[in-house]
Parts: sequence; structure tokens; C-alpha cells
Amino acid sequence: MEICNVDDAAKLQIALDLIAEWADEWQPGLSIGKCNTLSIGKHQDTTQYYIDGTELPCLPHCRDFGVTITSDLSPSLHIQQITTKAHQRANSILRCFMSGNVTLLVRAFVAYVRFVVEYNSITWSPHLKQEIMMIEKVQRRFTKRLHGYKNLTYRDRLTKLALPSLELRRLHLDLIYCYKIVFGLINYFLLIFLSFPHCPPESMPTNFTNQEVVISELIFLLVELSMYGTVYRILSLL
Repeated sequence: MEICNVDDAAKLQIALDLIAEWADEWQPGLSIGKCNTLSIGKHQDTTQYYIDGTELPCLPHCRDFGVTITSDLSPSLHIQQITTKAHQRANSILRCFMSGNVTLLVRAFVAYVRFVVEYNSITWSPHLKQEIMMIEKVQRRFTKRLHGYKNLTYRDRLTKLALPSLELRRLHLDLIYCYKIVFGLINYFLLIFLSFPHCPPESMPTNFTNQEVVISELIFLLVELSMYGTVYRILSLL
């Protein structure tokens, strides 16, 4: 909810009160200790909000559906957290498995480590080189510690192990989600969330609707990404 003035803040508090009343009536229970507020944007909302008389703390970041969200919507903190967790799991695999079988260790890495740095990546996929390399280092470091792979380059290790890079896998996930948007496989209204420079103004006569232009732009983006294999962060898509 966008808070622009005192009236908006009052509406949000009323909504919180209604939620609390509904919970009391139907007795599902609210975990008030897990509730907080997060202001996103340059202008911070200083209004105090309450649930059942308990003041909700305003935090600089919070975790929602497994993704850490900050007030500036930067993925840096989330990437730092997931890479730390992934390194810990990768180290545990190499220490705890008695077998040195490379195939077994790689399967364990894919099952227990890789999903940590890929979960919900379409919402936080990085565009900074240092963050891309930080994530890639998880797989780079693990494969280098495998028996017989220390002296090989990262590209050769991936080829020999039949593993794609983590950056390429994120690109595939982005393309799959984009495909679902284009062909209506998810409930998404394109014109609300996406804007493209090539959409004709309303005054310009054309045989195509804005919806068709947006779809053609997305198809072009899909083809471009699949040809060049590089993740480009399109600002108009954010």
C-alpha cells in the first residue's frame, strides 16, 4: 500500500484493525511478534502502526517468502545471506560425505545447495558484476575442491561435470517466466507492470493494440536473450 499522507496511514491502520478483529472472531491466531513495517522509497513513513495494541517495529529490511527485502529494494543483502548459507552447505557436503565419488557429490550439491541460490531468483536476479560473481563463486569453489578438478579452469570443470553456470540457469528461469507472461500462462496484466519505449502513443493510428505491441516486445527480448546468452537488466521491466 502506498502511503502518501495522513489519510493513507489511517486507512492502513483501519485495515490492520479489521484483520485483528477477523482473527479474533475466527480464531486463526496472529503471530504479532513476526509482524513489522517496512518503508520503501526515499520518503520514510514515520507513523506508528498497531495490532491489538502492540506497536509494530519499523525495520530496515524484512524477509518475505524467503527473500530479504530492503527499503531501497537492493538485492545485495539477500545475495550475501544466501551465498553464505550456500557455502556452509557446500562445505558440509565435502566434509560429511565419506565417499569421494564426484557424481555423488555433484548430485548432493544440486539437491541441497543450488536451490538456495536460485529460489525466487526472478525477483532478485543481480545486475552488478560483483554480485553475479559472488553467487557464481559458490559453484566455482565447490567444483574446484572435487578430486581431480583442481587444476582445470571453471569452464572446463563445468563441461566435464555437465553443469551450466548459475548465471545461465538464472537466465533460463527469467526466460521461462517471461514466456509464461507472454502466453498468458500466469494471471498477469502486462500493461500495469511493464512499459516499453516502442509502444505507440494513443493519438498515433495503428493496426495493433498496445497489448500486441507489448507482447511483440517481449518476444523480441526473449530472442535477444537466447541469442546472446547475457543477462541484461531492462529498466523498463522493473
